[in-house]
Amino acid sequence: MLETLGISLESFTDAVRAAQNDADVAAFISAESSAEGRERWNAFVNAREPLGNREEAYGIFPWLRSRPDLVLALDVLAEDDVQTFK
Repeated sequence: MLETLGISLESFTDAVRAAQNDADVAAFISAESSAEGRERWNAFVNAREPLGNREEAYGIFPWLRSRPDLVLALDVLAEDDVQTFK
């Protein structure tokens, strides 16, 4: 992620350490990265499948077998929250 955003690990670590909350980290990322870098990262995350291998994902998310409609990692993670905290 940091490479795509053009942010060094050291500066990111310092920003997280100094942050009071998530909004501070988001503001740092916005200030230190380009719109193009953020768009590339968001496109990658929004199209990513869990683990790249559904069979492996079943080992982590056993309930996923009953949800073939969930393909993207963000959708799987959102449903995992539902399954975990119901």
